[in-house]
Amino acid sequence: MKKLKMGIVGLGRGAGVGAMLREQSKLIDVTAICDIDEVRLQNVVKKFGGADAGVAAANNNAGASFEGEIYTSYEEMLQNADMEAVYLATPIPTHADMVVQALNAGKHVVSEVICATTLEDCTRIQKAIQKSGKKYLMAEQYCFLRPWSIIMNMVKAGLFGEIFYAEGNYSMDFTQRPGYPYVGGWRQNVYHMHRGHVYITHSLGPLAMLFNEDLKYVSSMGSGSYPRHWGLRADNTTVLTIQTESRKLIHLKQDFLSPRPSDFLYYAFQGTKGGFEGSHSYNGPFVREIQKMDQRVYLHGQGEPGKWRDLEEFADEFLPDYWKNIPAEWFDNGYNGGTVPIFEMFADAVLNNTPVPLSPEETLNWTAAGICSEMSSDQNGVPVEIPVYHD
Repeated sequence: MKKLKMGIVGLGRGAGVGAMLREQSKLIDVTAICDIDEVRLQNVVKKFGGADAGVAAANNNAGASFEGEIYTSYEEMLQNADMEAVYLATPIPTHADMVVQALNAGKHVVSEVICATTLEDCTRIQKAIQKSGKKYLMAEQYCFLRPWSIIMNMVKAGLFGEIFYAEGNYSMDFTQRPGYPYVGGWRQNVYHMHRGHVYITHSLGPLAMLFNEDLKYVSSMGSGSYPRHWGLRADNTTVLTIQTESRKLIHLKQDFLSPRPSDFLYYAFQGTKGGFEGSHSYNGPFVREIQKMDQRVYLHGQGEPGKWRDLEEFADEFLPDYWKNIPAEWFDNGYNGGTVPIFEMFADAVLNNTPVPLSPEETLNWTAAGICSEMSSDQNGVPVEIPVYHD
């Protein structure tokens, strides 16, 4: 079976994802790796997947050395490496430049979330995709988590009727991180130095899939920051409402600065024939925990009136085959619940010249919604039009 030759850039998260791909992927061959930190690079060469315990996969080949090409220069990698595609697991502010470089070099691209941090960079990515003719995927793996995969098949089967409202949360307590408030690096800038909900796609992406249409307007307001110190821009809590092109609604809440347990797996929606409601509780590990969470479904005319049913009742019929075939021992992979499936779909799209699982048009639109939410927050909730990225 032909495999897609892929290089990986950024060996923090990239090391863990690479370990999973080496063990689990039937369609991807990791042929090159790159990191500007030579010590980290050499550690991964010696023991692939060991650079970041927080995201490293439990894999049977952890002790095997990496025999592919290694680089400390991204430019040299693009020019010389034996690869057809590149996976960018680098800091968010680098995404736009590195995506455009790779596309211009004739490589297919998978990038971590979000696509970019400005609307101008979203447009640059769109133009580079069109000019290169190569595949581009923003790897929003939350769209392919196990419970959401069941839900999306139920949605496609029409069980919920027409969906008109959805909501989700993304809350993480950075006050408990070492060195707070100076958490350092790109996370401090992206999470703390912006208003609105810039890091939006984990909560927005799965919900936007329900509607399969452009996001048109966003209205965002913030609570202010408490305590006020060190010049951060972020509000403790931001709430935003997004309206789709047919006037359906998505409501999101985001908070990185308040003391509380994490709440970044909550999704809910309402349709004309029923609805879904996830759980606010999360105690990890990620994939095992999300399967145990209270995921509830109500279908009008089915089951006992006025009472929720467990989502797992529908798994036999609606769980996709790619989840049925994943061994349980592969589940404890940090934040990687839907990672291998989305990479396999990307590889299949490249190898067979079919559409990628999330189109550039929709993921650029999702990213732009987050960027525009900051504009709206700065105007005290005035709705801002979200750009669309169709030809």
